[in-house]
Amino acid sequence: MKEKNHVINHSEIILKNIKLAYDLDCIEGKEIHIPLNKTTVIEGASGRGKTSILNVLLGITSIASGMIQGNNLTYSAVFQEDRLLEELTGVKNIKIVEPCIKNEDIERELEKLLPVSYIRKPINTYSRGMKRRVAIVRAMLKESDIVVMDEPFAGLDEELKKRTSKYITEVLNGRTLIIAVHEKKEAEYLRIDNVISL
Repeated sequence: MKEKNHVINHSEIILKNIKLAYDLDCIEGKEIHIPLNKTTVIEGASGRGKTSILNVLLGITSIASGMIQGNNLTYSAVFQEDRLLEELTGVKNIKIVEPCIKNEDIERELEKLLPVSYIRKPINTYSRGMKRRVAIVRAMLKESDIVVMDEPFAGLDEELKKRTSKYITEVLNGRTLIIAVHEKKEAEYLRIDNVISL
């Protein structure tokens, strides 16, 4: 697969005093800095605004006031829900979002995280943890400047978390990674550059 240099000219994304259409005191009035070409962990308990920040960056949630600087970039994402088409194989789910990648290249990537016997089976035969890994491979293979992940290691045991973190690190290729977790230790196998606690 063709590799791309993902280094961006400016150095960070800044969210200043953002307010949403719904009340979320945890992030209102704050200035949040996310360095580019680094790995940022956003940690906090449920309801503290982790997913809201990711959705603002992705353009899914609009801000009522405040400003965002430096966010004219492309994203790929792992959402809390896997958002896979259950009747299709893992290969076809990835092909939908990145049609230029050859099937054999997708298979090679999936084999790094999944049992080979499942590669050509439909998603509805996968366990929760296997679906999670397909969603992660899909986000990593999609062409983007920034990869965001919302609790990506849910359903993975310690060994799979370590293996999946190694895969993410190897395939990141200089891109910015923003990962939301309940506690920083959930991302302990990644090379963390920046932590935002909510």
